[in-house]
Amino acid sequence: GRKLEAFFTFWIIITLLPSLVILFSQVSNIIGERYLYLPSVGFSILVGLVMSNITSRKLLLACILSISTISVVVTYDRLKAWETDLALWEDTVQKSPLSVNAHINYGRALLDNNDIDNGKNELLIALGLRNKGLIQTSKIYELLGTAEMKSKNYAKAESYLITSLKTNPKNATAYNNL
Repeated sequence: GRKLEAFFTFWIIITLLPSLVILFSQVSNIIGERYLYLPSVGFSILVGLVMSNITSRKLLLACILSISTISVVVTYDRLKAWETDLALWEDTVQKSPLSVNAHINYGRALLDNNDIDNGKNELLIALGLRNKGLIQTSKIYELLGTAEMKSKNYAKAESYLITSLKTNPKNATAYNNL
């Protein structure tokens, strides 16, 4: 008698499975909010189906107001993380401290905001993390070279850029900066 509710419950589970596999297989991955788009469709329809069975008008209104208020507050709070690249990657590093990509992108955002010392620090953290590939390692050295260029330490910048190219000879940005 509840085939539709069962379908959307399974919808939520099935559409969440790929992101859960990523979450449990690689701790250092960034799990993005985009993985919730498809499950949220099933969740929204399921909530609507459950609410359609509420016969009390006052209870239905209370449920609608509660869900709407919670959604607005959570969305408004989350918007702060999306204001700038710096805020986004700082939030991502806080939530995924073992993610190499989060530290690389946070380091780049800091460098773009002329916070050279903290940018280099984030890149060195990324360099010290496990599970990074050659392309990521090359990117870290390339950005460290960029940081040294901004500090006018050209000898050290050249050293980092050469290391970047040894790690990944196809890094065009490192060639350009060199």
